[in-house]
Amino acid sequence: MADLKRSAKMRVGKIIALLVTASVVAWVGWAFRKEAQLSGAFAAVEKGDSEARVLELFGRPKSVTGVPENIAWGTEDSIRKNSGECTRVFWYRRPINFDGGAWVVGFDKEGKVVSKYRYASP
Repeated sequence: MADLKRSAKMRVGKIIALLVTASVVAWVGWAFRKEAQLSGAFAAVEKGDSEARVLELFGRPKSVTGVPENIAWGTEDSIRKNSGECTRVFWYRRPINFDGGAWVVGFDKEGKVVSKYRYASP
């Protein structure tokens, strides 16, 4: 009888371990697909694109902020003071976010893209 109970407990433990492993594998697969989708969307954004186009590429942003201090276009070398052309920014966070990173897309008052940058916290 004790052997049957031990055997049943082992089976339940194995099933739980299998379910946890399958859940982790599914989540990691989703995160890598989402990362690739967001990275591709970021590459596709061009100056002058509409807000609707950005939403079509990325989906709904994680957050939206107002006038940024600086703007950029793709590289750290392009960072400069915002002279008022960028009035709000969409933030898209990375699914696996060890560096605090995000893709940011900035818009002018007409809703046209004027800035895009891959942000990472130091």
